[in-house]
Amino acid sequence: MLFRSDTLRLCDIYKNINEALVAPEKVENLELFIDKSGNNFNKFSESLSLFQNLRKLVLINSHGLKLKLPAEIWNHTKMEYLLLDGFWGESLDGLEKLSNLKFLSLDGFSLKSFPSQVLGLKKLTVLDLSMNLISQLPNDISQMTALRELELTNNCFTEVPSEIASIQNLEYFTMNNADFGGPIPNGESNICLNSFTKFPEVFSSMKKLKHAGIFYNEHIDPAFKKKIKSSFKWIKFS
Repeated sequence: MLFRSDTLRLCDIYKNINEALVAPEKVENLELFIDKSGNNFNKFSESLSLFQNLRKLVLINSHGLKLKLPAEIWNHTKMEYLLLDGFWGESLDGLEKLSNLKFLSLDGFSLKSFPSQVLGLKKLTVLDLSMNLISQLPNDISQMTALRELELTNNCFTEVPSEIASIQNLEYFTMNNADFGGPIPNGESNICLNSFTKFPEVFSSMKKLKHAGIFYNEHIDPAFKKKIKSSFKWIKFS
């Protein structure tokens, strides 16, 4: 899932925290792959208040370190793009203050329910909640009128949630699975595998939907999949 505003495309990308700290007031786009020691993340956390003009932030914790998100992160209200990956069990209290967000990815947070803080983000266009433990969407997701892309890969749904029909401008919807399930890096919970057996009637009323990525287990009759594609010809399936 890709998103960049025209202005963000023009920003210099900083991928080294030491380079970014040379002139932090000039940094608008910071993408940090956290190292095995976590030292670059610690330095980032300690100096976060210096990045007053931050508009895009990417933090990827691919080594599964137990790291605490700094509360200061929620004070950067100029932020338009936020991608946080691998912060298992971290609190999202304060996220609602980022009212200018257009892109939000909370991949691998062990979320058991849809984060209520997201509902008030009126400018949000893209939402990625992959690799969590969510099994239901809230009824009031309908208030997310700017949302065009919703990614729910590797959660715990057993059918396509009917609530997506109330997202009036949704164009891209994905609930595929990665090629694996099992323990997540912190060892405290398991990765779910969305697995559907019911026909997704919900798509009937979603005339603005352009693309849907949905997973049916390998034992489903191919004729069932063919029926889905023939019933919703305006949607491209993958």
